[in-house]
Amino acid sequence: MDKNDTTKPKQTQSKQTQTKQTPTRTPGTTMKKNTTLINLLRTAVKEKTGEGGWASLGQVGSHLSGQGEFNHRDLGYAKHIDLFAAIDLFKVENRRQPGHPRVQLRQNKS
Repeated sequence: MDKNDTTKPKQTQSKQTQTKQTPTRTPGTTMKKNTTLINLLRTAVKEKTGEGGWASLGQVGSHLSGQGEFNHRDLGYAKHIDLFAAIDLFKVENRRQPGHPRVQLRQNKS
């Protein structure tokens, strides 16, 4: 070994991989049984529903973020849309408008 060699040994994992673990996705069937979660989501959609019966996902997400105790990432979903789609209690519709996509939500009819 050369005494002038100052290279460091390679790490097997990056620091980011070591410190941040992605939670396992909670299945929709499991989330449906969580009445606190379902009531929180239904309330957010209801409060942001407009005249046409649809709520903007952006507005619903902002409302949920303000709740403090709720974070969709803790359930393993990077995006709100994936969470709502997994639960399958809400109709999710992509409505493209000039310049930006829009996602609308509404509760499924029982």
